[in-house]
Amino acid sequence: MLCAAGVSVRAGVPCVVGRRLLGLAAPLCGRPTGRRALLTEEERRDALAPLLGTGWTLSAQQDAIQKTFRFANFRQAWAFMSRVAEEAERHNHHPDWSNCYGRVDVTLTSHDVRGISRRDVQLATFADTAAAVTSE
Repeated sequence: MLCAAGVSVRAGVPCVVGRRLLGLAAPLCGRPTGRRALLTEEERRDALAPLLGTGWTLSAQQDAIQKTFRFANFRQAWAFMSRVAEEAERHNHHPDWSNCYGRVDVTLTSHDVRGISRRDVQLATFADTAAAVTSE
């Protein structure tokens, strides 16, 4: 992994060399912050509760959320996937998903932070809205 200064670093380790090269006092690299950071326990509780109430579940295989969406036919499933794909592309955050006729299985996790981030919550919320619009 490279820091913003292009220096090779291990994930989670502040880049002292990159900080010196750029003349910065604060660490440049290390744990991501903001939308790219893992959710804290409190953030997880607050952000995931509404999603868990709409059918999202925590994955048993990884730190991720997942949901199966069901549509009347393949056309609706594809329309849903197209809507979510456009949103995912806008935010450079892409789901792991599969489609079989009117079913779409979606798994969201932030691979760069190895777990659930705000980006996953935002895309899950968008997916719920897109599913409702698509099914009308």
